[in-house]
Amino acid sequence: MRRLSLILVACVLSSIVSAQALAQNWARFRGENGAGVSDLKGIPSTWTDSDYAWKIELPHVGHSSPIIWEKTLFVTSATEGGGERFVHCLDADSGQERWQASIKLNESKKHQKNSWASSTPATDGTRVYVLFADDTRLLVVAWNFDGEEIWRRELGAYNSEHGLGASPILHEGLLIIPNDQLGPSSLIALQAESGEPVWQSERSPGKTSYSTPVIVSNGSGGFQIVCLSESNGVTGVDLLTGKVNWQTPKLPYRTVASPAASDGLIFMVCGEGGSGKYFAAVQTDPAVSAESRIVFERKTRLPYVPCPVVRNGMLFLWGDKGILVCL
Repeated sequence: MRRLSLILVACVLSSIVSAQALAQNWARFRGENGAGVSDLKGIPSTWTDSDYAWKIELPHVGHSSPIIWEKTLFVTSATEGGGERFVHCLDADSGQERWQASIKLNESKKHQKNSWASSTPATDGTRVYVLFADDTRLLVVAWNFDGEEIWRRELGAYNSEHGLGASPILHEGLLIIPNDQLGPSSLIALQAESGEPVWQSERSPGKTSYSTPVIVSNGSGGFQIVCLSESNGVTGVDLLTGKVNWQTPKLPYRTVASPAASDGLIFMVCGEGGSGKYFAAVQTDPAVSAESRIVFERKTRLPYVPCPVVRNGMLFLWGDKGILVCL
């Protein structure tokens, strides 16, 4: 069985990083609100094995990102075929495993470049939440930091050509589950503490989305979830009720990359392996007219899988072949 080494950027040059790392939790896919940006300083652009504070090998393959809350790190993996999925809890300072939990699922199909543990966990500092799927069901499970399973909830059938890739997010006590797939699709909100349903916003089925939502202002003191899918376009959904605030037309391609949010705009890309790519900057204010919602578009020199990053008024688009474009 192939073994993958888990090498954490937070462990590079530990004398520089350790004090700073504790000041910023990395609690979901791409960090705070999915921005993919950290204020951590002192990380070198190149390094050697001698710079690592520690390095471990995971027992199985997983494409999920590690998440960190203070000195606790979580990451997932899965056996060949996906029959057993694992959550690994590690000490962030030493790499020592504190506990491991596993879930039995059916062996199922996926894209050759995907894994059966590609959804990144999310944490609120009390529990860790992990999303898994096989060919028959979508399942979310919550553990506390001692490794005790607190709750689990099946979210219905799951039908995807390439497997699961989207990740759960948390906001104001709600666990948000994106569920855009070939079969019945939805955006789901659960009580993070108990797993009890709060609302479910039905969505049109279509090409499975691997994009993870972000949270933005709703323009009137509350929040909305912005999610992407080929069949539902870019959608703003009220955090507390699940009501759709606004929606763009259907997108031309599958959504793999997750969006970035900045200054009232959502920056998103979609594409297909060899068919083309599309980028748009979309206004998130519900009061904006449909005609004015898309600020600008782009169809060349775009990524398909890598996510956009916005920092200090600059938009970074890292192409699949390693070419970086800054707008």
